[in-house]
Amino acid sequence: MITQKIDERKEEEAFELAKLKYPTIPEVVLYSFISYYIHKHALGSFCMACLENNLTEVFIKGDENSLKGLKEIVTFLYGDFPAYCWGSKEKVDKFLGGE
Repeated sequence: MITQKIDERKEEEAFELAKLKYPTIPEVVLYSFISYYIHKHALGSFCMACLENNLTEVFIKGDENSLKGLKEIVTFLYGDFPAYCWGSKEKVDKFLGGE
């Protein structure tokens, strides 16, 4: 799991591994997700919509490059992110420190 590398304080390794594993995800988006997990801060509207599992907003807010990587974004979140920090607005709010 990529987040395991982050937990081991190997952030750069996590980012490089993620880039290799998910080449169609724009690097800025990938870095944003990793930063979200490390620093627990809100992201831009497209990334937040992905984290909150809000498909309508994903398509409204996503640019062409981000939308091209959408299948890998979902695969990345599903396979490499802990379920407690994404999947619904409530989970994201809780992860960010709100209730």
